[in-house]
Amino acid sequence: MMSSVLARGRARVLGALTLLAGALILSAGAGQAHAAGATIWPYANSLVPGDVTRPTQIAVNHDTGNLLLLDAQDSTRGIVQMDESGTPVPFTYPALAGATALRVDNVPTGLEQVDQFSDIAVDNTGTATQGNIYLLSAAPVPPTYEWSYRVLGFKASGEQLFDVTRPGRGGGLGIAPDGDIWVGQGTGLGAEGGMEELSPAGTPTGSAFVIPSAIAGNDRPSESEFDAADNMYIMLRGNGRVVRRSPSGIYRVVATDSVGLAVDPGTGNVVSARRQEAVGQINQYGPNAEFEEATGLGVIPTDVIDASLALGADGRTLFYLKFDAIAYQSTIYVFGPGVRRPEADAASGVGTTSATLTGVVRPGGAATTYQFEFGTTKSLGSVAPSAPVDAGSGTGPVTATVSLTGLKPQTYYYYRLKATVGGQAVYGKFRSLRTGGPAAVTSGVADVSPTSASFSGTVDAFDLGAAGFHFLVEGVGSPFSAVSAELPVPVGNGPQQVAAPVTGLQPGQRYTVRLVATAAGVTESSAPVSFQTPELGALAPLPGPSANPSPYGCGAPSITAPKGSVREGDVVTLSGSDLGVGGTVLVAGAYATASRWSGTAVSFVVPEVGGGKVPVSVSCGRASNSVELTVTAGPSSVFRLGAGTVKGNAAAVAVALPGAGTLVSTGKYLAKSTVKVKKAGSASVQLRLTAAGKRALAKARSGVLKVTVQVRYTPTGGSGRTLSKSITFKRGGSR
Repeated sequence: MMSSVLARGRARVLGALTLLAGALILSAGAGQAHAAGATIWPYANSLVPGDVTRPTQIAVNHDTGNLLLLDAQDSTRGIVQMDESGTPVPFTYPALAGATALRVDNVPTGLEQVDQFSDIAVDNTGTATQGNIYLLSAAPVPPTYEWSYRVLGFKASGEQLFDVTRPGRGGGLGIAPDGDIWVGQGTGLGAEGGMEELSPAGTPTGSAFVIPSAIAGNDRPSESEFDAADNMYIMLRGNGRVVRRSPSGIYRVVATDSVGLAVDPGTGNVVSARRQEAVGQINQYGPNAEFEEATGLGVIPTDVIDASLALGADGRTLFYLKFDAIAYQSTIYVFGPGVRRPEADAASGVGTTSATLTGVVRPGGAATTYQFEFGTTKSLGSVAPSAPVDAGSGTGPVTATVSLTGLKPQTYYYYRLKATVGGQAVYGKFRSLRTGGPAAVTSGVADVSPTSASFSGTVDAFDLGAAGFHFLVEGVGSPFSAVSAELPVPVGNGPQQVAAPVTGLQPGQRYTVRLVATAAGVTESSAPVSFQTPELGALAPLPGPSANPSPYGCGAPSITAPKGSVREGDVVTLSGSDLGVGGTVLVAGAYATASRWSGTAVSFVVPEVGGGKVPVSVSCGRASNSVELTVTAGPSSVFRLGAGTVKGNAAAVAVALPGAGTLVSTGKYLAKSTVKVKKAGSASVQLRLTAAGKRALAKARSGVLKVTVQVRYTPTGGSGRTLSKSITFKRGGSR
């Protein structure tokens, strides 16, 4: 039973770290709010604690800086105190006679009755109970073997304060900012587990809550921590989730698959070790579950099961305790001093060739300089200013700023803030900006007739020199497009008024228009503006057949087919005369979409009609004419997905194909696969789960993972088509 209770690491970072920066810092230069940023903890050293047989948990007294280890060895179990170098430190309570440990033989109140140790906590709240030490155990009590938990309280000197036993399977201690003690529960508050509050004197306050099963997944708490805003962070024993609970009872998952937990009360960042990783590491997550930083790569052992984390008194040292159950020995890995990662703001004052970058660096008392790195790729390559800027060695945040000039217009740039703190280089996250080109705005549509319209707008070329413009009209739901003549933009400062007409439109059609401006080789388009042309209406009185053509034409239309053959999907233009202003096109009896129509030509898209010579009929309303068109049929893209078979982490889907081509399969949790098919007939698409898919299947509560595969078939020389199919993977079996 003891090994099961001790099979998860614990972490202790309790109360307010008074030396840490606040969660939000206002940058005076940029006027923006900054998250306090992740902490970069370089590896410092490791130590094997002496005078301890089986330490499983670690906590830190922020007043003294002393480490307190929970020793779970049966013959010597208790609390061991040492400094950060591993040297034993005696407790000062006279009755302990200079002992460095609270053990069975020197605690007269019966510590030997504690059957199973599970957690240790130190009060670092800065309240009247600062420095108090709390010890938690839990065990089934005969003769009924109902679970009970026991909390013992001690002063920092080692003097005992209380000894309380309560019903329930206690798991994990947490100290709220007001000094109250929270104990995790696995029974007594519901199958889901929850938390119960005790006063600093060990008296139940009556406050308790049950974690919703949708959050806890029927797992009980194993650790809990608080930040300065009284948010509670709870790690769940079975699934390794870290859940934040706000004072109003709102839950959010901020980390998963964790063992060992620490919370920086000043930033709300969650620090947790990932268990059973191929590469041992400590991950840091922001308050909104965003991954911030990985620490300990290449240092921490792999396949972590038991671990405990704690932050030092100054918030700049991280202690990682790893218990080796085979060697029966624990090692404390020490990381620090931690350096706050610099954070860059969103760029401001972004023009066509310039921008201003700002951010925040945090010296933390060490000599600090900064520079911005930037470039058109994440390889960066440029710095500004050219020499590092001195940010001093204070403890507060310092605003960093630089103005960039000589940038390329309409170009994406990446940038980040680099700080050198006490000789250690640390880098902020990548951010990006896009320089502008000429600014174009479509402001008006006027004089709309069945076949034409006039457009107006403004163009600002800024500092890019001479500019030109045109208006682009596109059909809604059709490939039709038309442009106005390219014209120069008037020279002047600020936005300049421009206007132009577009002809050749079709009656009764919906369109969008954009103003397109070009300067210094850079093109920028306005947002689209919608409009619709009116119908032609009646042509009365109409002249007789022998009379001269009407103003709209279409008296005796003539058309000429292009030479050679065309393919299905091609845009074909028939030249002719007297074609009017609009009408319909039929290809082998099928309607074709007309993309352009004038009195001397009509363009349309060839529909799927099969190969050979097919009739084309053009009607402009009053009359029509026909020609013959030679069409080459494209390869068919119609295919069919058959049955799917699953075996372990792999699957296969049968496919029936009309001819040679390429099959590409993709999907979430699936590795992409490509198959070349040489002839018509049956084929098979092979699927396998990615590493993420295997993890998702392993974690699936039902043991089943459903994924959707998209299979795209592209015939040789033709266009592609995509079909989807659902595949079910079953843990430990086949379907």
